[in-house]
Amino acid sequence: MARGGITLRRLGMDRLSIKTKLGLLAGFSLLNLAVVAVAGWLGVSHLNQALEEISDHSAPALILMAEMRMWQAKSLLATRDVATWRQERYDSASARLDGVSEANSIAASVIERRNEAEARVKLALDAYQALPKSENVALQWGVVQERLQEFKETFDPVVPVLQEMAKTQSWEEVISVTQRFQLIDERVGAVWERTEAEMDLLNKLEKANAEVINESAATARQTAQRAIVLVSLMAAGGLGILIFIIIRGITGALDQLRKTMVNVAQSGDFTQDIAIRGKDEIAETAQAFNSLLGSVRQVLAIVLRNALSINAAAATTLGAAQEVATASQQQTDSAAAMAAVVEQMTVSIGHITQSSGDAVHCARHAGQAADEGAAIIAQTATEVGIISSTVDQAEITIQELGRHSAKISTIVQVIKEIADQTNLLALNAAIEAARAGESGRGFAVVADEVRSLAERTRSSTEDIGAMVVVMQQLAGNVISNMAMVGSKVRDGQAHANQAAERIVAIQDNTRQLSNAVGEIAQALQEHAVASEEISRQVERVVGMSEGNAASAVRAEDVSAELQTLAVSLRQAVGAFKV
Repeated sequence: MARGGITLRRLGMDRLSIKTKLGLLAGFSLLNLAVVAVAGWLGVSHLNQALEEISDHSAPALILMAEMRMWQAKSLLATRDVATWRQERYDSASARLDGVSEANSIAASVIERRNEAEARVKLALDAYQALPKSENVALQWGVVQERLQEFKETFDPVVPVLQEMAKTQSWEEVISVTQRFQLIDERVGAVWERTEAEMDLLNKLEKANAEVINESAATARQTAQRAIVLVSLMAAGGLGILIFIIIRGITGALDQLRKTMVNVAQSGDFTQDIAIRGKDEIAETAQAFNSLLGSVRQVLAIVLRNALSINAAAATTLGAAQEVATASQQQTDSAAAMAAVVEQMTVSIGHITQSSGDAVHCARHAGQAADEGAAIIAQTATEVGIISSTVDQAEITIQELGRHSAKISTIVQVIKEIADQTNLLALNAAIEAARAGESGRGFAVVADEVRSLAERTRSSTEDIGAMVVVMQQLAGNVISNMAMVGSKVRDGQAHANQAAERIVAIQDNTRQLSNAVGEIAQALQEHAVASEEISRQVERVVGMSEGNAASAVRAEDVSAELQTLAVSLRQAVGAFKV
């Protein structure tokens, strides 16, 4: 701790807050990452330059050299296909034509393939010519170009020979062209061997340059790796030292704070203080804890003094509570006796009030019944009057019906006479139709129908006449009965009027009785309300007395408990050192 504190003070970190320390740690970590990233970027840049040199020059140069040699070799191989033609296979005259044709075909195929190969060779040469070259490669490339020019001058004369061979139709010319081709081919082979030797030397120089570049790339890669490892180790070392210093400073102060808190909690000694170092959050926490201990010491001293005062006050309160409990018990007994008497009086008044209420209810019910009876009788008298008027009207209506029935009999008699007359006319018409013979046959049919209708009319008229007679007899009976009903209805109306007068007298007497009983019931109800109020007040006094007695008992118990708690509090506070 001492060495850690000395280190922090030397570095000035004891004056920094924990937030600042952590920010410093994060900043230093970011700085280390940036340094490592820069070192890695530089190494990668060198490696990238070497790889670009390989991809942009060395590899394309080797590829183009190989491609150029390959297509040049294909051109030679295509040309030497002419050597596959043999004169010995075409000795007979008939076979020579086939030989000439085969020679033409071979020469045409060789020309086509050679042209393609030479075009590819030229593309490869142009591409290689455009690449950057070192000094020794450029010198050797000049030699290769001279050899290629020599090879071209030697090899190009074969083209007209091949063209002539492809076109000729003469056996002798084919033999001559073949011989000239063999001479050129022998010179071409020797020149190509010298050219190929120079190209091999150029290829070796390109490979050597590629190996140098590869070694440079490997060196750059190793250098970058060593730089990254070295910078990473240095950054890790610096970061580890900074972390150690910060952790040591934080944990040391926390350990001191924890030990002081544990000692205070275990021993109850509030006179201890924490040594404050630095100005960080832990120092502020220690200072706050010291202030808390000072406040607790002051509070405990006050609590101890108050505990003594509470003990004395509790003893005084206990004596007073005992006296109040005795007086409250006596008051409760007196109030209970008074409450019993008032309760008995209230019950008696309640019975009387209930009986008066029943009487008022019966009187009111009788009055209501009388009112309903008067209304019913009045309604009955009115309805009886209406019935009487209706009966009189019905009697007049029935008499009118009798007169109309007589008129109907007259009309029926007229219809009967018309029917008899029609029957006679129809009989005469039938006789006249019979006299007319065949021409009156249709009229005779009509006459028969008319006579038949007249006969039915007469029969129906007789039936109607009989029914009218019956209706007249019934109307006479109804008129006699209606006269009797009218007399009875008038008697009933007179009795209803007399009953209505008696009901009115009953209503008056019932109202007087109901008013008298209601006044008695109201007076009794007022007495009952007063008695209930007295009973409630007495019960309230009893409740208050009982409450006072219970409160006095509780006060006595609380005073005793308070005295005990005051003693316990004084003993508990005495366990702390302030």
